Amino acid sequence: ESELLVQRQVQTVEAENNLTGNLKLLKDTNGWVEHTHEVLASASLILAHAVDMETGMRGYLLAGERGFLEPYNKGLKAFSSDMVLLKKEVSDNPAQVERLNKAEGLINDWVSNVINPAFKLREAVNSGSKSFAEIDVYVSQQKGKKYFDSFRQVIADFSSLEKSLML
Repeated sequence: ESELLVQRQVQTVEAENNLTGNLKLLKDTNGWVEHTHEVLASASLILAHAVDMETGMRGYLLAGERGFLEPYNKGLKAFSSDMVLLKKEVSDNPAQVERLNKAEGLINDWVSNVINPAFKLREAVNSGSKSFAEIDVYVSQQKGKKYFDSFRQVIADFSSLEKSLML
């Protein structure tokens, strides 16, 4: 009976150790899953900010009223600040940070190469030195499409990789 008691005590200690290890693993795994959900929500929010920028830009180009720039300006500001936060959230994953840098670069290029010239054109239309038909021609060239499509793909790739980390 004494030998059985010693065996059972050893088994109890082993079971407790296994349980403690499994509980720690479960807690750590849940923490990573929660982190991934937060990262995915942040990525979706960044995409929404870019869409707000696009919406504000289109409204301004069509109407020519500065009030339509509110979604653009808010989106631009929120995009920049939320991108910094998201990069910090995934700073332990250099490949993901690089994807975010690429996405940010695409939006910056879109602003520089498409949005700013479009706004200058709209201002020229507002002042009477250009016609609205020139805005129509500019928009129909779809210069921003390549930037925005590439941006969406980078964010989709980023999110896809994050989702795969939960498996």
